[in-house]
Amino acid sequence: MALPLQLVVLVALVPVIMAIQCYNGNQGVYVSNPKSLPTVDCGAAINTCAKTVDLTAQMAYRTCGSSYTCTYVNGTSSPRGFCYNVSTAQTQCCCYGNLCNAATRTSFNVLYIILPLLAVLAFQTQKLVL
Repeated sequence: MALPLQLVVLVALVPVIMAIQCYNGNQGVYVSNPKSLPTVDCGAAINTCAKTVDLTAQMAYRTCGSSYTCTYVNGTSSPRGFCYNVSTAQTQCCCYGNLCNAATRTSFNVLYIILPLLAVLAFQTQKLVL
């Protein structure tokens, strides 16, 4: 008789176990400690966190995502988080996982820095050889 009760309790806890947490609140764009924001349980139906950066208002807004937060314009779902520009003054980001919306700035591709440096280095090396 105890086994069916344990099974019922386990099944009842699945939505709680599957729920993610996200940082929730607003801060100035240049605040370097988003982890000081409160966290919120997003519920079983939500599996993403979101961050919106509004440069006009100088604010970053963090909260739970929605079912379409990490969906591309063509309707396909992204397997990992991404950021995109809503306008020249606003960026929307989504991510998967507990408290993943803590980043203070959007990431950039390191190749944008490394490739030009390698090109300059190669050019300087060619000048020395000649």
